[in-house]
Amino acid sequence: MSLWRRCLQLNHLCWNLLNIVVLLLLYHLWLWLPYLGLNLLTCLMGPLLLRLNVEL
Repeated sequence: MSLWRRCLQLNHLCWNLLNIVVLLLLYHLWLWLPYLGLNLLTCLMGPLLLRLNVEL
């Protein structure tokens, strides 16, 4: 019975660690998202702006 309890405790610990890792990943994504969004925007808008400049 104690082995089973220990296994459950270990499982609980693993889940807690997993939750912490997931939260950290989400937090980092939330921090980096605006930066990545801006990069994507410039990558997408860059060629369009160049094309407009060439046409003008």
